[in-house]
Amino acid sequence: MHPDLSQFSSSVFWDLDIEKIDWNQHKNFVIRRIFGYGNENEIKEIIRFYGENDVAKVIDSCSNDKFLPQLKANRKQYLNN
Repeated sequence: MHPDLSQFSSSVFWDLDIEKIDWNQHKNFVIRRIFGYGNENEIKEIIRFYGENDVAKVIDSCSNDKFLPQLKANRKQYLNN
């Protein structure tokens, strides 16, 4: 199972083959990538796919990410919890 891949631009996963991502095994990476680089549609699709609680837990666990300010800003904008 995977999110609706039509919602993602090729630039957000520029270094990967999006068809080969293991969406469950690499959940933390995917959420950080989308919340760091993604647009509104991509962020909303990741929230729909993983759920608000799981997405919030991943972002809240990030403490040494170079995109931490963007992750936190997007968390505040898109998540209700």
